[in-house]
Amino acid sequence: MKASGLAESPLFEKKDADSVIPDSLSSNHATMQPDYQDGMIEHIRQAVRQTGKEAGTYRITREEKKALLEICYSFRLGGIRTSENEITRIALNYLIHDHKSNPKDSILESVIEAIHG
Repeated sequence: MKASGLAESPLFEKKDADSVIPDSLSSNHATMQPDYQDGMIEHIRQAVRQTGKEAGTYRITREEKKALLEICYSFRLGGIRTSENEITRIALNYLIHDHKSNPKDSILESVIEAIHG
């Protein structure tokens, strides 16, 4: 059986060295956020701060579980305590917000079309 998950998505393909933006052109871009992102981040922050009362069970691959654990661990090394649940809820709320904002151009629409297209 073939392993599946976001890592196999065409949206997560490795980039060629020629397609990477040179450092000279990306000097401030890594630290600047568009204004719409500020609103989205605040919306997601508020949603995740609410205590989730609904139970949900989702099946993930070992690679996805390992990636979640590595993310949590890297934040803990930086002094920020987080959890797999918090990371998952951030991702879920990002997908929901993105899809509500632009249903036809959302990342969710693109990935689902790539899976079922």
